[in-house]
Amino acid sequence: MSKPVIAIIGINGNLGSPVIKQLTSPQFKDNFSLPIKAITRDASKKLTDELIEYIEINELNVEKYVQALTGVDVVISLVGPRQILDTLAEALKIAKPKLYIPSQFGTLIADGEKVISGVVGYKDKHSQRVRDEAGVKTVDISTSLFCVPGSFLYELVGCAGYDRDTNQITYIGDENTKFGTSSLIDIAKVIAILVSKSNYQDIPNNVNIYSDITSQREIVDHYVGTHPDIQPVKQLPNIPLDEAIVQVKKALANGFSMKPFMKYLQVLSAAGEGKGLAFIDNNHREYVNPGESIFTWTKYP
Repeated sequence: MSKPVIAIIGINGNLGSPVIKQLTSPQFKDNFSLPIKAITRDASKKLTDELIEYIEINELNVEKYVQALTGVDVVISLVGPRQILDTLAEALKIAKPKLYIPSQFGTLIADGEKVISGVVGYKDKHSQRVRDEAGVKTVDISTSLFCVPGSFLYELVGCAGYDRDTNQITYIGDENTKFGTSSLIDIAKVIAILVSKSNYQDIPNNVNIYSDITSQREIVDHYVGTHPDIQPVKQLPNIPLDEAIVQVKKALANGFSMKPFMKYLQVLSAAGEGKGLAFIDNNHREYVNPGESIFTWTKYP
């Protein structure tokens, strides 16, 4: 049986380097036909070698994506902008890979949309379009919140209710409600494990994983404990969950902006199990990494 040909679209975001590193690592690279195809908007500073072939596509052109993806078995999308999704969907109809992993990483969208609709539901619609119109096996990977030392959940903690400008904390609901966190390395390893499987049709359409669990309180406590130079933090009264949902819907009604999006994530983390960022009782950690036999899940902090 021939080894699958892998293509990655969008390599300059948070997951680009970790995914490439894992796919080309000694642990996984023998599972694939090398080089991995890496499609990027600017390949001028990239060096193709025996592990990675860089392909430049800097416009939303279906024909160019079809050309790059023809003969590819697995397409992994790490792109952020939603504008590219229509182009990808059309290209996948023609290129017909055996497996498509779209850029879902984060909330379990179907559950999150039940709490606050209209924020990221377009991603689920894209996945379903590829399944229905292209007939391509499409696997959405939900990871809850990224956990990155020096960045997400360490320095960027607005999703836990801390306001750096005012040095105040405003929790939503119960600040001890648990939800998931995932390290970028763990996410990349999960992707490598899934695309290494012999039968893609057996993979669930939704794969929910997390590295560890935490809470609003634990994130803020860790931040404060590692920043002894800041003044004592003032905790404001908690906002009831229902009230916060109304506030976020109103704030996002006129389009995306970062501050209300952080509050959106805080609402989902406070909403608890089955509401988008907590799938502690409904996950596939054992499916992808039984008994931690392939790797050890990263702990937070």
